[in-house]
Amino acid sequence: SLRLVGSEMCIRDSRKVARVAVVYLAVAWAAAQVADVFVPALGLPEGIMSVVAILALVGFPVALVLGWVFEITPEGVRRTGKPGDRASGRWVSPGTFVAVGAMVAIGFLAGSLFAGGDRGAGEPDLNSMAVAVLPFEVRGVEDEVGFADGVHDDILTQLARIGALRVTSRTSVEGYRNTTKNIRDIAAELGVGSVLEGGVQRTSDRVRINMQLIDGVTDEHLWAETFDRELTAENLFAIQSEIARAVALALETALTAEDESTLAEVPTRNLDALDLYHRARRLMNDVNPEGRWQAIGILETAVELDPGFARAWAELAFARSWAIRMGVAGDTTPAREAMERVLDLAPGSVDAALASGHYLY
Repeated sequence: SLRLVGSEMCIRDSRKVARVAVVYLAVAWAAAQVADVFVPALGLPEGIMSVVAILALVGFPVALVLGWVFEITPEGVRRTGKPGDRASGRWVSPGTFVAVGAMVAIGFLAGSLFAGGDRGAGEPDLNSMAVAVLPFEVRGVEDEVGFADGVHDDILTQLARIGALRVTSRTSVEGYRNTTKNIRDIAAELGVGSVLEGGVQRTSDRVRINMQLIDGVTDEHLWAETFDRELTAENLFAIQSEIARAVALALETALTAEDESTLAEVPTRNLDALDLYHRARRLMNDVNPEGRWQAIGILETAVELDPGFARAWAELAFARSWAIRMGVAGDTTPAREAMERVLDLAPGSVDAALASGHYLY
């Protein structure tokens, strides 16, 4: 008789726990679907979904234990009773839905609080030392796109030469030209902690560059400044160096002596040579055979204007080596001479390494 009563209690409690498990999973699934709709609609961090899922999993065994120890009846919550005690007579009382739903809701709210902080546990895993520089907007004359792209390319180069930073390539950010996506989405897609964007305007004798560094998680400005200077090659490189230092400072990156030396470099003081260099770079980046062949002549003019322009010589070594590799040139002497010129002008530099690599390849 006692064994029969015990068996009946175990069977009854097991069924009750099973019902609680089914209800918990159903409500948790429904809450996840609701969160999936409202998280993006309310602009909440996507990481909140991970927090909700983790809390729902953690709460599941808790719900099972509570379902075994307690039962919810029309009279309220009470410990599991003895055989013969009056039960509710319902499959699962309305109180069960309320209790389980409240547990999931509390998990959702807790996830919101954790995800809402600065780089909390529920936020995307972004590299805080990684930065993406979006293509710059052109302010004023549309024909100045080439100039703006040149400034963009130089700033990419300056930032990439800071050892502690990781800079997304020009090819990767090109797809975000004139994009309507928000900064959070861009940062998540590129896996970067911050995004640098801005605009460039050039007149006959002035250049105006406005920049802003934005946190990829909070969408808040980390730094912003506008530079308005006389248009000279020296001023352009000075602005780019100031931008690189400001970005490093905003990201709490200490610059080494080598970083400072690199940022202080002025590759050329000839503005026309710099414009030709940027024009040739765009042609080389397009991977168009006809354009790359034109780039060789443009770069030859650039190094005639400034024979000490090591970056232009390095690009010329690349272009001439490409011509040999593609079979449109047979004499290796011009490519070797360009490489050797870079080695003389900037021994041990990145430009020298690139020139040598392209020629030897």
